[in-house]
Amino acid sequence: MAKRIAFAMEFVWKTFRLNRHSPLYKGLVNTLGLEFTTNDNKARQELG
Repeated sequence: MAKRIAFAMEFVWKTFRLNRHSPLYKGLVNTLGLEFTTNDNKARQELG
């Protein structure tokens, strides 16, 4: 669903040549959909 909306928004932005990029675009949707792991060990060591 989000990919379809992003595609539509990109289409509108490109069609009407709007100055700024679309607030939602396919690359962002793909990135937000990825699984990722963070490691906060360094922050814990530095902050105590």
